[in-house]
Amino acid sequence: MLQLIQNWGDRIINISRRLLRNHPFIKFIIRIIAICVIFAIMPILWLFIGLIIWILFISTICIVGFFIPIAIFCEFFNRLLIWVNQIKYL
Repeated sequence: MLQLIQNWGDRIINISRRLLRNHPFIKFIIRIIAICVIFAIMPILWLFIGLIIWILFISTICIVGFFIPIAIFCEFFNRLLIWVNQIKYL
């Protein structure tokens, strides 16, 4: 996290040095801006990752909860048909 802040701070400093040369507090100001931007973006990123994990979890539950009972019902129905056919030919 600290490395990320420093990298973004250095990128912004490299751009800002061309614009504002010899300003004594530019590095400090840019680091504060980089920290603010990163701490504003990171929660959004974590929410997005959490949303993806949540969607995968819910979709897995839906697949298990929807398709498996249908498969069980079809299997029982198939066995019932086999049983009825066996009784018919007795």
